[in-house]
Amino acid sequence: MTTIAKPLTVLFIFLTRVLAPAEPNSAPPPHILFLLSDDHSYPFLGCYGDPNVKTPVLDRLAADGLKFHRFFTGAPQCVPSRAALMTGRSAVAARMTRFSSPLPRDEITFPELLREKGSYFSGVCGRSFHLDGSGRNAQSVDRVFDQHQLRTFRDRLDYVDVSKGEGLAGKVTEFLDQRPTNKPFFLWVNFNCPHFPWNELTDPPAPASLKLPAHWPDLPGVREDLSAYCGEVNRLDQQIKTVLDQLNPAGGKTVPPDAAGKKAKKRKKNR
Repeated sequence: MTTIAKPLTVLFIFLTRVLAPAEPNSAPPPHILFLLSDDHSYPFLGCYGDPNVKTPVLDRLAADGLKFHRFFTGAPQCVPSRAALMTGRSAVAARMTRFSSPLPRDEITFPELLREKGSYFSGVCGRSFHLDGSGRNAQSVDRVFDQHQLRTFRDRLDYVDVSKGEGLAGKVTEFLDQRPTNKPFFLWVNFNCPHFPWNELTDPPAPASLKLPAHWPDLPGVREDLSAYCGEVNRLDQQIKTVLDQLNPAGGKTVPPDAAGKKAKKRKKNR
């Protein structure tokens, strides 16, 4: 899932600084935006050399940040891999080896540490984050979850959206409106694309024009499916732009630095 590479890099570079005691005259902690696409393999991005997709927004993020070639998910399945990302532990160690498992309450996630140690306002929105159970449980299963308080993310985070990815830009704005102005934020944004079924296409390439990997069978059905998949990757890129626009003064919500940040910047210029 290459779309997470830059946000994760920023996150792990700054974690030690964010959670460590503040030094005198230190810059304010950064805002952290964590973008996660679904069923998205790393070759299917322009910045990794794929000629079949159009991903200018993600390509620009890669150009401005870091791009990995040996970055792996923690597990070959959605829920365990998300558990690994949130906890920094293997799915087995976090006891998250089943698709519909809720994250055990005693497993600590890094957004909780950001909130506790760094005074972050934290949230998640978009496609189901999958760590409070399936979201499509039978009523009998929901009763068990409620009885044993197995859904824990409303206790872990300040903002939890379970709208399944609808109106994503509005949810980002809602999160930012709720954020206290004196706090940095962490926001985990989940995207449906390019998860199957591929029915939300943006400018899909013509099947006949596609460049197939050498080991793929060159069959009409393969080309049609790849065209649809690429169309969803293109749509993902546009969706990410709508999210970023909410943080851009020219396109949406402005997130200004606080007074401490302005003073630190001024001191640096005077040196």
